[in-house]
This record gives sequence, structure tokens and C-alpha cells, in this order.
Amino acid sequence: MIFKVTCPACKSNDEKQVINHYDYVQASKYFCPESRDKNRNLRFAEAIRRLWNQDIGYFLRCRVCTFGFGYPFVGGDEEFYNIVHEQAGYPKNRWEYDNTIDVFFREKPVLKILDIGSGTGNFLDKITCPFKFAMESSESNRKILKKKGFEVYSDPNVLVEQNMESFNYITIFQVLEHIADFESVLYTANRLLSINSCLIISVPDCDAMILQEKLTGYPDIFPNHINKWTPQSLQLVLAKFGFKRELVIEEPPSIRKFFDSVHLKISHKATINGTFAASIYKIKNKSIRILLLLFYALIELPSSMLHYKKLSGSGSFLLKAIKVQKLEKFPD
Repeated sequence: MIFKVTCPACKSNDEKQVINHYDYVQASKYFCPESRDKNRNLRFAEAIRRLWNQDIGYFLRCRVCTFGFGYPFVGGDEEFYNIVHEQAGYPKNRWEYDNTIDVFFREKPVLKILDIGSGTGNFLDKITCPFKFAMESSESNRKILKKKGFEVYSDPNVLVEQNMESFNYITIFQVLEHIADFESVLYTANRLLSINSCLIISVPDCDAMILQEKLTGYPDIFPNHINKWTPQSLQLVLAKFGFKRELVIEEPPSIRKFFDSVHLKISHKATINGTFAASIYKIKNKSIRILLLLFYALIELPSSMLHYKKLSGSGSFLLKAIKVQKLEKFPD
């Protein structure tokens, strides 16, 4: 099948590489297999079919700029993410939090910071700064952020109107991969940052996500991660919005990353009816289910150890950019 669609990153119209494709029923199983919760799986399937407006979605890659993306190019909406967060919360810590604080903040003190897509504010909790702002779309998360004492916004236009060119740091951790209209986010960041100030972004790496599926069977499925960034494609887009890439840090290898990959292998098998993994998820008692999953992980360890270096390696990257140009209008 030939796809000649416009690349959302570099706007090229040449033929795109088809990495994989999934029907909406198959995709829903990766968010929640039927054996885990049949009702939630059905709601995922209905939400994905509604967002795609077709039965099959395609993972495409631009041959010009290396950007990967889901097609149809539409990200998850509030209904979709409400279902996601029924079974998964926000991590207390991320590797990029410590790198940002230990590397970037030592070079330039934080005077006024905005965290875009703050969740429940776990990163802002870790830093000391008199002026901490959050932009968050979830109403329930905004209530939590306000209780913590942060300045909270949901409307980027109001945020810009009240804080034009006043921030010296903006952070966007594991958010930009979720947003189809990522250009508006970067334009907003340009308008909010003062000149020579810092934009810090972390995202999953496109090549790592392709390797993940190859080694574990578990895809980085959309409409959750609609964008599949590489340092090259992100740098290209940032330049369009007045930023200069200064530094890229890859996620360091870790034993935790390896065991997360083993869990992904088991999660992939749980999408297949009749497997041992699918049977485990049918068990309602959480304690027993966890014990059986740990036992099954031991079974998977020998084959996984053959790929230890790759499975424990980088899965995302952290990029620091500097605002070098003030944009008077949205770039063409």
C-alpha cells in the first residue's frame, strides 16, 4: 500500500514508509486485553474507532526527516485518556526529572518555570522556585495542582496574555508525543519564553519504539503516542518555531528498563486469547495475579537475557533548546 500524505513535521509530500498497521480491535487489546477487563477493552475499541473514523490505523515514517506518526493523524481525546487513567496513574519520578535538575538547572537558575502537561505536578514538586506554573487539560488534575499551590492554566491564550515572554524555563515531559497539534504547543512556548531562555522536552524515541515491538511484540500504539520523534525531526520542527537545539541526552540503560521490557513481552502475549498470560489477567485477586505475573516473568527471563543490552537501552531522549528568535506570528 502506498501512502503519499503530508508529513506533520517537515511537510514533505513524498511516499511514506509503512512500518506497521493495526485494526481498532487489535489496538484496543494493547491498552487493555479482554482478559483483564472486557468492558474497558470494549470502551477502548469504541473510542479508537471513533477517533480513527476507519477500521485500520497505520504507523508511517517520513523518509525525509525520520519523523514517525500514526495515520489517521489524530491523537487521543479526553474520553480516551479518561479510560487510560482508570488503570494507570502518573509516575512519581522520571529519569529526565533528575537530569533536568542536575544538568540544566545548574547552568541557569530557575526564576519562573512552566510545566506543560503537568499531570499531578510530580516534577514541580521536586524543584525550588518562587514562581511555578502548570498547564494541564484535565480538570481533576488541575484541582490537585491548585491544592499544591501552583499557578494553573488550561487555556494557552489566557496564559500567554498574562505571561508573555516572562518565563526562563518551560518543560514538556513525555507530552509532545501525545499531541497532534504539537505546532501550537511550540508556538505557545515561543511566546511565553524570554529570549535566550530554555525549552526542555522529553519524548519516546521513534527508533527505540520500533525496536521495542520487534523484541517484545508490544507496539507503541496510537492514538496514545500519535507522534514518533527522533532528535533529527524534533530539531527540525523546533527551528521553525524559533528554537536552537543545544543538547540531547539519551535515556541511560537500566535494569528497570530491562524488566519493563519483560513485562511488555508478557503484556503482548496477554492480548492473545488462550495464552497463559491472558489466563493470569482473568484472575480478579490482585495479589495472586501479581505473584503469577512474577512467576511468568521468570519463565521469560532466559530468552529475554539474549537481548539484555537492547532491552535495557534507551527508550526516550531529553532535548534542551534555546529560544533564539521571537515569532511575531504563527510560521507558514
